[in-house]
Amino acid sequence: MKKVDKRNHVVNEENIWENDLFGREEVAKAYSGIIENVSSPYVISIDAPYGKGKTFFLQHWKRELEKDHVCLYTNLWENDFSSQPLVAFSCDFRQQLKDKNLLKASTLKGLVKTTAGLAAQMLLSSSKALTLGQIDFKELSEKERSDALQEYAGDFAIAQIDAHLEIKKAVEDFKKLLRAIHTEVKTKLGDDAKIIILIDELDRCRPTYGIEFLEIIKHFFDEEGYVFIVAIDSMQVQSSVQAIYGPNFDGIGYLRRFFNLELSLPAVNVGKYIESLFSEHKITEKFPQNDHIYVGSGVAARYYDRYSTFFDLSFRDIERGMNIISVALHLMTDARQIFYPCVLAFLIAAKEKDQAFYNKIGHSLKSADEVISEAQKIMGNQKELIGETNYDNLLKVQLLTLLPTDVETLNKAYALLDKQIKELNESKKPVSKDLEIKHEIYGRASHQLKDMRYNYAVGNRPGIFYLKEKIDVGAKY
Repeated sequence: MKKVDKRNHVVNEENIWENDLFGREEVAKAYSGIIENVSSPYVISIDAPYGKGKTFFLQHWKRELEKDHVCLYTNLWENDFSSQPLVAFSCDFRQQLKDKNLLKASTLKGLVKTTAGLAAQMLLSSSKALTLGQIDFKELSEKERSDALQEYAGDFAIAQIDAHLEIKKAVEDFKKLLRAIHTEVKTKLGDDAKIIILIDELDRCRPTYGIEFLEIIKHFFDEEGYVFIVAIDSMQVQSSVQAIYGPNFDGIGYLRRFFNLELSLPAVNVGKYIESLFSEHKITEKFPQNDHIYVGSGVAARYYDRYSTFFDLSFRDIERGMNIISVALHLMTDARQIFYPCVLAFLIAAKEKDQAFYNKIGHSLKSADEVISEAQKIMGNQKELIGETNYDNLLKVQLLTLLPTDVETLNKAYALLDKQIKELNESKKPVSKDLEIKHEIYGRASHQLKDMRYNYAVGNRPGIFYLKEKIDVGAKY
């Protein structure tokens, strides 16, 4: 039986780690050993950049952990609209416990009551000070104003003390209920059973919401039997902390006070992930059977891997781009247009990375050199987009045949380069490596343009706009 979790992750109950492309099962086994040996309460962070597979890991690991424990999963971002993180989480907490049929009805009812009581006291404590001593000072003498302020200060202090005591009592009632829940769980599952709560998408929440939730874990759920596993992008959460407390605030140090242990997800092979997506989307079937060097799903997969890595795309970006590739290929009624898997992969990766840059291609960026130069500026010139081999420089070859300026001047440019090479050879002067590579690139592009007149796929528009048209339609699905 397969069970679909939120965000459409499918977990095969008979084979939990089916389709585990990144070896996460081994990571889960190692981390499960830690869970078994920690003394609760305990809070663990699982750190990985946004879109790098945290949700997949949590939802599959949950299936592993719940063999011996009560495991709950919460997508915190889904309740980000709420002004009360405690209330929003407690509702989810209660519903999932109810679904597991482990608790008495009176305990579930008590959870609602104690949560409401605690939330109400927290709200009242902040509002009491604002409603105390509504005095019209304009009508008072100086002595009367002095006496009124002293009375107001005394009332304010008393109200603050009363509010603090009331909150302390509400917190203790809430914790007492948490202890009762764990006792009932142990009665059903055994004395070693823990209540493990996996928190996802905290780094996508509003800064105040995410930080307040961490405070709730620390102050309200620090009870025996409770283990929180919080998936975060630590750099993103650090930015959230600094958004609240200022840019010079030690965000990482602040975060560490919430976690007993900081773990991370190991880096994975992006190429392997892309190959699986090509297989899942049946991309192979969409490429024509042809022996031409530029055709084939394998070529497209390799280039999508290359440009996804170049633009540092997340798994979510890559998956979204894969959906665009699938739709775009369906829309290409002229199969010859699929002879551009390199440019197709580059354009989609560029669109996922920087929409403004993508929009410029073919318009303000009308030549291959301009496109390549702009791409390397976006990535800080730290990565080379074009290399020396035919594989490395195919992008420029294909862009030369598709972009407006290059299409108009390509043959002349190649003739000039050819002339330079011949003159150097005749005079027995050395030909530089850069000139050799440029000559090779322009030669291949010139022959491709001459042999494949389908570059003008729609009317008289250059082929780059045909490809972008299909990509833009695919992005809407």
